[in-house]
Amino acid sequence: MKIGLYFFLLLTTTISPAYADLGTPPSKVTLSNKRGAVIFYHQRHHDLACQSCHHTGKLEKCSLCHGVQPLAPAVKKMFHTLCKDCHAKSEAAPTKCRDCHQK
Repeated sequence: MKIGLYFFLLLTTTISPAYADLGTPPSKVTLSNKRGAVIFYHQRHHDLACQSCHHTGKLEKCSLCHGVQPLAPAVKKMFHTLCKDCHAKSEAAPTKCRDCHQK
């Protein structure tokens, strides 16, 4: 319970709701992993706010914190939660492993 409260306080006091302009994103980002690369196309996600994924307001590698910092979930868990939960709400978005992971 204390960790959850600490994490909430940390987020609400350090992350400003006003995000800096992140600039023009690359058209695609390849996320390599042992299950097969996942190619993320920014244009397909143009209806989402940048901070939906880039919660720090910066273009940084997720692995700088995720899986390193004690309160940041591991990269795999973070992507699966973020992507699959959002995709499950959409009829057209992929949700099965092989739909995203390509070998």
